[in-house]
Amino acid sequence: MSRYKLEYSNKPLHLNVGGTVLTVSLGHFLHNEREPDNLFEKMFTGEHPLYETPSIEFTDKVFFVDCELDVFKEIYNWLKYGTLGESKTNETLRINLKNQAKTFHLSRLVNELEKCEEEYGFSYLSTPTTNMKRKIAKTDFMNLLNLSRSQKTTFKLSGMDLRNVFPLEHLDLSQCEIISSNLSKMNLKDVKFSHSILNGCDFSGCHLTNVDFSNCDLKDSNFCGANLNSTNFTNSNLEGVKLVDFSFTDINFSNCDLRESELTGCTFNRCAFQLTKLNNASVLQCGFENMTFKTIRANQNLKIKQCKFENCNLKGRSNITQSLFDKTRLINCNVNGCDMSNLDLRGSFFENVTDMNFSNTNLEGCSFKQIILQKLKFNSKTTLSGCKMEQVDLSGCNLSEYNLSKCSFVGCEFSTTILQNTNFCGSSFNNCSFKQVDLRTIILDNNTRATQCNMQQVDLSGQKDVKNFVMGGNSFTNSNLSHCDLSNTVLKGCSFTQCQLKGTNLSCCDLNACSFKEIEIRETFIDKTSFSGCKMIQMNFSGMNLKEDLATFSNAVLNSCNFSFCGLSNSNLSKCDLRNSNFCGANLNSTNFTNSNLQSCLFDKETTFISTKLDGIDFTNASLKGVRLKGYSFGKTSFSNCDLTHSDINKCIFYGCNFTKTKLDKTSFKECSFTTCSFIDVDLRTNILDNNTRATQCNMQQVDLSGRKDVKNFVMGGNSFTNSNLSHCDLSNTVLKGYTFVKCLLAETNFCNSDLSDSVFQEVNLKTIIFNENTKMKACKLIQSALPSSTSLDLSNSTLNKCDLRESEFKQVNFSSCSFNDCQLDSTTIFNSCVLTEVNFDNKNLKGVSFENSNMSKMSFHKTCLQGCNLSGCDLSDSNVKECDMKECILKGSNLQNSIFEHCNLTGCDIQNANTQGMKISNCQSENVFSSSNILNSAQAIFSISSTLKLKKPVSQCSLLYRGSRDGFTAQTFHSRCDSKSPTLTIIKSQHNQIFGGFTTQTWNHTDDCKPDSEAFIFKYHDSTCTFEILPVTRPEKAIYCHSSYLAVFGGISITDKCNENMNCCNLGRSYSLPESLKQQNLKYRDAQVQSYLAGSYKFKVSEIEVYQV
Repeated sequence: MSRYKLEYSNKPLHLNVGGTVLTVSLGHFLHNEREPDNLFEKMFTGEHPLYETPSIEFTDKVFFVDCELDVFKEIYNWLKYGTLGESKTNETLRINLKNQAKTFHLSRLVNELEKCEEEYGFSYLSTPTTNMKRKIAKTDFMNLLNLSRSQKTTFKLSGMDLRNVFPLEHLDLSQCEIISSNLSKMNLKDVKFSHSILNGCDFSGCHLTNVDFSNCDLKDSNFCGANLNSTNFTNSNLEGVKLVDFSFTDINFSNCDLRESELTGCTFNRCAFQLTKLNNASVLQCGFENMTFKTIRANQNLKIKQCKFENCNLKGRSNITQSLFDKTRLINCNVNGCDMSNLDLRGSFFENVTDMNFSNTNLEGCSFKQIILQKLKFNSKTTLSGCKMEQVDLSGCNLSEYNLSKCSFVGCEFSTTILQNTNFCGSSFNNCSFKQVDLRTIILDNNTRATQCNMQQVDLSGQKDVKNFVMGGNSFTNSNLSHCDLSNTVLKGCSFTQCQLKGTNLSCCDLNACSFKEIEIRETFIDKTSFSGCKMIQMNFSGMNLKEDLATFSNAVLNSCNFSFCGLSNSNLSKCDLRNSNFCGANLNSTNFTNSNLQSCLFDKETTFISTKLDGIDFTNASLKGVRLKGYSFGKTSFSNCDLTHSDINKCIFYGCNFTKTKLDKTSFKECSFTTCSFIDVDLRTNILDNNTRATQCNMQQVDLSGRKDVKNFVMGGNSFTNSNLSHCDLSNTVLKGYTFVKCLLAETNFCNSDLSDSVFQEVNLKTIIFNENTKMKACKLIQSALPSSTSLDLSNSTLNKCDLRESEFKQVNFSSCSFNDCQLDSTTIFNSCVLTEVNFDNKNLKGVSFENSNMSKMSFHKTCLQGCNLSGCDLSDSNVKECDMKECILKGSNLQNSIFEHCNLTGCDIQNANTQGMKISNCQSENVFSSSNILNSAQAIFSISSTLKLKKPVSQCSLLYRGSRDGFTAQTFHSRCDSKSPTLTIIKSQHNQIFGGFTTQTWNHTDDCKPDSEAFIFKYHDSTCTFEILPVTRPEKAIYCHSSYLAVFGGISITDKCNENMNCCNLGRSYSLPESLKQQNLKYRDAQVQSYLAGSYKFKVSEIEVYQV
């Protein structure tokens, strides 16, 4: 700044002080009378270097001042007011301010501060006379440090409180001498102290991660609560140090001097201890993991107590292992070659260690886990009582005469272990394995227990005191328990396979849930022995007396056991699984087999069944050949694949039993009953039945009863037959109501006089069954079955599903209210004089079917194909026919009274002589010649004219000869078209819209004379009722009159030339009968009402006239 700018001395000045921008007045620094020589004036006038710093807050320049903010504020306050602020009482601030005052040439401020020191206390350079540490500012600390480094002298501090100096990371304090100073709770991360003397310093609670203490003298220093993660103590002197509850991970203690140190409750994980000195050290309750002790220096005065070593290498370091005592834990450690003899290691823990010498060592109460005992050295003076061994392999060890009392063995292996006179009193064995071990001389007491152990080829023979040792659910295989006293013992859950039990006393034993396999038990003592709930396989009880008071077997599994010739009277074998067992010759009197499984068991004619309880048993695959059973009740018993050939079964009741593939050849069933039983794939052709043997509601599938004449009573109880053969059976005069026959063979089965109502026939060919008019099949259900051609059979209310009715003729069969669903019918199906009332043939294809003379009243035909059907003589009254194809149907002589035809194809139908009274036809299609008539205006009239007027030819053969409106209304045209043709039907419509006409078998001509015709008639059509009223000829000789000047003349009806223009007349009653309605009024020929009856008036004009050759 130039002198020119001094005139702006009161301008604001921006200063960057310790990172904080302050705005001050320039005048307080220029020509200041209090400090005339201050360095600031030279800086701001350009005589001393001054540096600018960038700023985004100000457009003016900002100058940098190297000073702490609180110190600069004190300086500015001094230059402005001449007084001290906080520095007057704050020693640290005062020291820092004094140093900066000297730097900025503020001499009077220095004098003022020295006066303040005299008034308020000591200088920081003096030595304290009490335990209170002197504080030092960070600036002073760094100045002293930098001074010592520049002068290449040792940085020395003693008795200082350095807590205000740090945190300072990555600081190099190597080769310093800091004694008895307080650095507690400071962040010293990455600080380097190597080769320093740090005696008696307080590092408690410090963050010492990655701090380098290598080659330091740390004697008597305090590290309580410090974080020593990855701290390097290599070659450090930690002599006499006390480390309590520290956790060391990846710390380097190599070459450290830990002599006479006390390590309590510390853990060391992956720490380096190469050449570390532990002489005379005391190590208590510490843990060492993943470490090697190969080069540690130790002497006999090292004490290691209650410590844990896991995954450590102690190989060959007997001088260390000899220092171990009292509850030491060695887990997965390499202790090969270590000597641990003559030690007191009571309560210690050893896991996965080998090759150690425990001779004469007290191991009482120790725990061994995952250890091969043969790889450790013991002798008879090694104390092992009260030990806990888990997953320890004692195979091949000689533990004779050892005291192993009160020990716990869990999951241990005793294979070929020698245990002569070994003391196991009070010991427990859980899930252990004994193989090829002689246990005859071991010492046991009542507190010795073996639980869930596996004992193979174990010899306990002759032992009388092994009850508690055996009773814990153990497994014995190929073991010798002969002559053992196991009486009154609960052996629940034990397993015995191929064991010797000769002379073994099992009296009063509870063997619940025990397992026995392949054991000869005949010479075993059994008295009040409970085998309930046992699993016994291939046991030999042959010839034994097992009656009720000697043994109980309820709920047991007794597979493939030999009970032949056993005395089992009154024994309880209920709910037992006895599959494949042998009871040949056994005494089963009053034996309880309730709910037992006797599948594949063997019984013979020597087996006695008297009062035996057989409820709910399973005889599947059993052999009961030749047995005698009398008076038994079998409920839901399975006889599947059972062999009952030649058996004598008398007065037995079978309910819900299963006879699948049961062999019943010549089996005798006398006075037996079968209810809801199942017979599947059974040949019943040769078994012996009497008249009192019944089967009710049974299911018979693939049963062969063919050819039997004596099965009526056996069959008639509402049974179900599937895939069964009943061919040639005599089932006549039998009530078989409600039966089911599925896919059965009924060839020539006799059902004469039998009642088959409500029965079901599915996929059965009934064409060859034998029946008569008294056979009842009412309300049957026939599915995919072929019906026989039959006469006078009652099938009313039956259901026929998918039945094949082709090539079948039914005569006088009652099908009323039957349902024909998806049945196959064609021109070979004949219903002759059958009853089909109220049958629904909707959507059926009945093309060509013959229903001649059948009663089909009240039937429903909707979208039915009746093309070419023969319905002649049928009663179709009150039937409903909609959208049907009736092309070329034959309806001759049918009763169509009150029937309804809608939207039907009636083309070519023949309804001659049909009763059409009350018949209604609408929107029907027909090729009837009368359908083109200009006179007949209703389909009903057109369709019924042929039958009503009893025409000689079918409608299809009739033809139109003459029409007045088409051909002209002249007599000449009439005769030119109609003469010499017969018979003819003339239809006339008068000017009054009245329709009438006449029929004659004579031909028309010009002869001018009358012609006789006894078949002639005249008619009147009543439009209101769509009916034709026929008036027969009364004077046949004058039936018609022929003349060239007239068209048609029927008695008194005269149609003249140009009849549409000229008047015609009608004198009814001259040659033809009067209507009954006129007769009842006593009206006569020439009466006015009679004359106008046909045409509407006596004289009239013709509006249309048509002549048909019929």
